[in-house]
This record gives sequence, structure tokens and C-alpha cells, in this order.
Amino acid sequence: MHILLTNDDGVFAPGLATLARHIIEKTDHRLSIIAPEVEQSGKSRAITLFRSMALKHVQIPTLMTPTFSVDGTPADCVRVGLRYLLEDVDLVLSGINYGVNVGGDVPYSGTVSAALEAARLEKPAIALSAQISGRQVFFDTAAEVLLQLLDILPDEFYHSRTVLSVNTPARPHADLVGLKVINCDAHITDEYEWVGTAGDVEYIRICNRYPEQLTVETDLHYVRQGYATLSPLSQIVSSEDEMLLLEEWLQS
Repeated sequence: MHILLTNDDGVFAPGLATLARHIIEKTDHRLSIIAPEVEQSGKSRAITLFRSMALKHVQIPTLMTPTFSVDGTPADCVRVGLRYLLEDVDLVLSGINYGVNVGGDVPYSGTVSAALEAARLEKPAIALSAQISGRQVFFDTAAEVLLQLLDILPDEFYHSRTVLSVNTPARPHADLVGLKVINCDAHITDEYEWVGTAGDVEYIRICNRYPEQLTVETDLHYVRQGYATLSPLSQIVSSEDEMLLLEEWLQS
């Protein structure tokens, strides 16, 4: 199987290197890496339209696999891979992200959006994100979960446009409680805070604060409990039910 690997933390990010190393050392799959030249978190499905992009062959230390950087977004990287550089990709992986992508994070995540872009281009995809606890993150745990999934996912998955968003807790793989299939909690908890002023300019910044108290049936709750969560994501951009409702409104 030929795997395209990308991310949103940048081509030299440790999460990407960890995942690549696990695939190279523990599987027989062929791997190609196309990732952003610099960090691109929060870029969602943005693509580059009105300028040229630099495509460079780069070398990640300790990895001997074809690797390219693009001075664009994660979605750009997927598009360059599937529409320009590579012809025989079977699966797209995105990650491992430094930090979870749960709940209201998902629509903004460059990591998840790269996987969604792959699905739009008719490839199955998996996005992987690892929880941060203090400054500690267990990329190896996410990589091992990915290897588990490659072993157990049926052939139907690889002939679909399914997207899986996987989040793993900040603990060793041996200490995982299990795998949990769960929907993404859509609740948005972002706030903005004042940073300072300079002359007549006021500066603010986003604060991504996750709630301390969670309902049981949320992805973040299960990650905090030590589960690796698996959330299937939809590529649907319009709703049949809401179209019927809109038609009723217009006819009334």
C-alpha cells in the first residue's frame, strides 16, 4: 500500500517524524511525505489560489523516504500529492498533531481538514492527534494506534472516502484503556483575551479553553479517561432534510 503522509505542524515536526518512522520500521507499506514548509495550524481547508507555491525536496533526519515541503496549507499538500506528484496513493494520513483535535476544534483543524480534502479527492484518510499534558505528549501512542487500525480496518475502508479522526491520550500505549468510537462534540469553547495596546491599536488573542466538566458522551471526555477515540467524519456539504425544510419555508 502506498501512503501519503502530511500534517499541519510542518514538515520537520516531531509528530510527523514519529509516525513516519513507525510506518517505515514496522510495516511493508510505501511512504511518501508532502507537508507544509512551516506550521499551518488552524488553516482548515484553505488552499492557495493567487500565487505560486514552492515545492522542495527535503530530508528529514533519520528518515530515508521521499519527502517534499510545500509553502502552502495542509490541504494544498494533499492536492499537490494527489493531483501533481503521486499517481498511486491508497491512503492519506495526517498528523500526528501536537494536541488533540476534538469537539469544536475539528472544523478549524489543518490536520483534520487535510484528511477531509483527501476524501474529497476520493481517497480514504485518517487524521491523528495526540493530547498534550503539561508539556508531555506521547506521539508513539498515536503511531501504535494507527498501526492497529491498519491491521483491523477492512478492505471496504480502503475503497471508500471515509475519514477517521483519531485522538490519543497523553499516556503510553500500554496504558490505553481501549478504543472508543464516538461523535465529535460540536460545542465551541473558544474565548478571546486582551493582550495589550500600542498607541491606538488593541491586541487580542484566542484562548482555546476546554471545559473542566464534560458530558459523558464526548470525544474529549473519553480522551481524558485514557481512551483513543475514533470519530468518523462526514463529507456531506448539504443536508437533504434542511433542503426540504427550506423549500417549505419558500412555499409558505
